[in-house]
Amino acid sequence: MVRSSALPMLSAVPTRLLSLICVASAILMPVASVSDDSKSPGEMSFTKQCPKLLAIADDFAHECLKRARSFSRDFYPESFSGGFLDAPEKEEHAAYFRAVDTGSHFGLGCTLNQDHKINFLGVYYAAKSSSFTKANTAPLSYIDFQGNVGLQVDGKVVNLMALRQFGTDFIPLRYRILGTEYDPSILKDPHVIPPVKNCESPNRPDGRVNSPGASYFISESQDHGEHVITICVDNPNKKDPGCRSSSYIDYFPNKNQQIIDYEQLSALWLIRDGGGLSVSKKQYEIACHAPNDVSIVKEMCEQSK
Repeated sequence: MVRSSALPMLSAVPTRLLSLICVASAILMPVASVSDDSKSPGEMSFTKQCPKLLAIADDFAHECLKRARSFSRDFYPESFSGGFLDAPEKEEHAAYFRAVDTGSHFGLGCTLNQDHKINFLGVYYAAKSSSFTKANTAPLSYIDFQGNVGLQVDGKVVNLMALRQFGTDFIPLRYRILGTEYDPSILKDPHVIPPVKNCESPNRPDGRVNSPGASYFISESQDHGEHVITICVDNPNKKDPGCRSSSYIDYFPNKNQQIIDYEQLSALWLIRDGGGLSVSKKQYEIACHAPNDVSIVKEMCEQSK
């Protein structure tokens, strides 16, 4: 059986792995934040923020295990033959966040699974830095298996995107798609790319970028006023990489620097080192007219109104 795809349009992963929206009751928790208005934009970048967050990751992990807010829902799975099964399944998650520098798009967060173990802990991205100061008080809208979290703020969904996972002696690495613990022995397969973790640079000397399960090359151009991004993903089973080009809408253009992450299955969004965000123009047009979409693309559509 598969899960319904009524919600997070964050990727095209099998919908059985995604959590749909549901508003949970808020348990008030304080957010630790340090304001420093003297910081330059460069100080707010992923490159600068990541080492700061990694330095406090283990302490934060213990704090998360104690303070994470629970989120649960009864889910009615969709059967392969169509329709929904009668017996609901209980999904349980929890989330907790900490903002370090007010003004940065990047903050520290974690999600826990139904066994109250760390599912994802690391750097999160928010379109508005103020989202991190509301992350432990605003009602939860969703938590998915990849660690992404949605909040209800002023009647709209605000997304906190799981961007870079941390792995330490205490914090386990997990597969982003399945949520299961990472097994280093899989690296014996020469075709497997190790996960990018902590503050490692995913950039290779040949211009390609490592990502879980593959490597890719990104190029950008202008075509009749359109910002076109081409992504070529290496496939060990094919001689030539698969490439796709799409038009994108850019947010925070003064922060549009090096791309550090993108939604890998459909390239719906790309995040840059300085906090810039590029979203698929095609998906933007779809999301703006989709009432049940809670993706970051939809969030940017709502902000543009």
